[in-house]
Amino acid sequence: MKYFVGCSGWKYDHWKGSFYPEDVAKKRWLTYYSSQFNTVEVNATFYGSMKEKTFRKWYDSTEDNFIFTLKGSRFVTHRKKPEEAGDSVEKFYNRSKALDDKLGCILWQLKPSFKKDLERLKTFCDLLDNSFRNVIEFRHSSWFDDDVYSLLKDEKIGFCSISTPDLPDIITATTNFAYVRFHGSKSWYRSEYDEDELKSYAEKIKDLNVDEVYCYFNNDAEGYAPHDAQKLKEILEEN
Repeated sequence: MKYFVGCSGWKYDHWKGSFYPEDVAKKRWLTYYSSQFNTVEVNATFYGSMKEKTFRKWYDSTEDNFIFTLKGSRFVTHRKKPEEAGDSVEKFYNRSKALDDKLGCILWQLKPSFKKDLERLKTFCDLLDNSFRNVIEFRHSSWFDDDVYSLLKDEKIGFCSISTPDLPDIITATTNFAYVRFHGSKSWYRSEYDEDELKSYAEKIKDLNVDEVYCYFNNDAEGYAPHDAQKLKEILEEN
């Protein structure tokens, strides 16, 4: 089992001094980050489109084995009905190809008001290109159900397991890779994970019968993300 562990982004000014050394210039942060972790989840692609030259610059700035996961555009998942966003999905894929062999997963985060509807989910899944590692994150509790996992397995699309204060804490996989986002177990984006919590998650992750695991810490508001990611990375690599 191969582990990819990192954070949801790297451009956080409040990480300077606690994660980024004071003498590392901001323009070198990605290079430094890639020396500490083997992957990053890019949230910026959710809010707006990136130019291909930006992706190529990122590619050149990181270690050879580094992997970028991109968060799918909100124009697909939040501003349109996801099942009616075929053109936007295709455009997103086309731009992402500039990352070449450093492209990991594409994360599609559905909005919290989108309740369980298997027919709509199936229609959205049919828009996705299975030559990419697609992952869907659900933000409404109604989706955490066996028939949803079964549909995703049939469609060869990953389920995003999440650690949050108020959504089901289920670590599972629907493809040959698993995907876990750590938003903060006690407070969204703000709470730190203690060692016992991380060891518990590590055990659940190791029990998954998959080839690869992608783990991203999104509890960045207080600067906990890189430190928690490093701790989980060490725990997973112990055995």
